[in-house]
Amino acid sequence: MNRQNLMLVLAAGLLGGLISRVTLPSVHAQNPQPAPVPPPPAVTREVRAQSFTLVDGADRTIGTFTVAPGDLWIGRDGRVNSQGRIVLRDSQGREIWSAGGTLIKPLSENTR
Repeated sequence: MNRQNLMLVLAAGLLGGLISRVTLPSVHAQNPQPAPVPPPPAVTREVRAQSFTLVDGADRTIGTFTVAPGDLWIGRDGRVNSQGRIVLRDSQGREIWSAGGTLIKPLSENTR
């Protein structure tokens, strides 16, 4: 390479560097953005039913989980109130377990 070409290459490099410095905005590295988190799957927060029937593998009813009406009474405000019970009944309809209501069962409900 002759001396004239070498000077021309150096001048072009310096001029290109100067122009790029003046006209182009500076670029800086940034932290990578986290990947967007997908929304959680739809979650049912409440299941409402009047009863649940429990079945075995052959689709035979084993029991029923339901609400039974409770005792009625008149409150101090004069309104009629009722406290229902949660009841688990076997396949013949006999009460196996209950919660709520009164603890005293009529003799007609005792099966033992």
